[in-house]
Amino acid sequence: MPRGRSKKSVIERRARALALTRLYLVAAALVVVALLIALELSQSGAWTSLRADLFGPRDLTESAEALNDAIDARLIRLGILDVSSASEEEEDETGAWVSWEKRGRIPHGLGIFYCNAGITEAVRSSGGHVIRVTESGPDWRGSLTLDMRLGVGGVETHHIILRESHEPPDRETGRDGGIRIAILIDDLGYNRGEVVEGLLSLDFPVSVSILPGTPYCEVLAREAREAGVEVLAHLPMEPADYPEVDPGEGALLLEHSHWENRERVDAALDQVPGAVGANNHMGSSFCRDRARMSTVAAAVSARGMFYVDSMTTPASEGYAAARNAGVPTVRNNMFIDSLLDEEGRVDVHSQLAALEEIARKRGFGVGIGHPHPETLEALRSEIPEMQARGIEFVLVSELAE
Repeated sequence: MPRGRSKKSVIERRARALALTRLYLVAAALVVVALLIALELSQSGAWTSLRADLFGPRDLTESAEALNDAIDARLIRLGILDVSSASEEEEDETGAWVSWEKRGRIPHGLGIFYCNAGITEAVRSSGGHVIRVTESGPDWRGSLTLDMRLGVGGVETHHIILRESHEPPDRETGRDGGIRIAILIDDLGYNRGEVVEGLLSLDFPVSVSILPGTPYCEVLAREAREAGVEVLAHLPMEPADYPEVDPGEGALLLEHSHWENRERVDAALDQVPGAVGANNHMGSSFCRDRARMSTVAAAVSARGMFYVDSMTTPASEGYAAARNAGVPTVRNNMFIDSLLDEEGRVDVHSQLAALEEIARKRGFGVGIGHPHPETLEALRSEIPEMQARGIEFVLVSELAE
């Protein structure tokens, strides 16, 4: 082949390669521009309006409520204090949804960054998105304020306002001595299977809460005491989705008078022989009412018991009502068997790790579990390792003050 033709072929190949490279660069640039435009539309809400024009309005209520559940769970886990929550139904041309505004106090020493990171993680893992986060302050006390706008589907559904507490650590945010954790097992009374027997024979202190009126209530209360296990009465209370969800026989309800609820508390406590404390079963609606929780606290106080606020809602008034009544009390920090892994199984191991993290920050922690096989297995395997790392396991009554 002539040398000139070979040289020309090389030049042509190089030209084609250069043209392809330019084409790829242009295509990549167009993709980046399209992504930026989509992001801007999403954040500005224009995408939501465009979608509504094309496909009609949509109902975001279910997604917003799922996001709300995730946020509430994280606020409880963070130990946010004095949470108030207000909600309202909203609707425009793009669709319908429920919006919430939540306010609370960040425990002394916890920090805004840690709260921001925790809430952001919960929002994203539940399919929501963070629209805007701002920090303001400090105010005249030196406290900062965290302001978060959160949403789903391009719509803002939550406004979270958390202010740092300027108060020094009290009995609920700091303790002298080592790191202590109490495990409370809820919902006992329906059966006496191997899981329940295993929970009553664990090699470390554990407390159990038994539902009044269940088939094995009295039997399990006696067996627990004989095994050296602390017994509480698990008081059923009205949940937010009542009556679709039934809290159980003899439940405390908002529609009942003070005296009727008091009679129900006394009757429930009578049905769990040997109980030295009480905590709420469900109650995400009932526990928000300070007056009604004061009725519970008065009944518990009359018997010299302590009270554990299960924190089924971050706006619970149970802890505050108990303290006002002079009842020794403590808050639950985490439900240790409520988180599912990628395969839909209860992931107790990761929850126990998170509970340990909370305890190391505050000096103590309370975790509530249930009589599941996964819970028993995780407690048996994880607790010895946690003890080896310096964690002391105690009865829940030892953390109630």
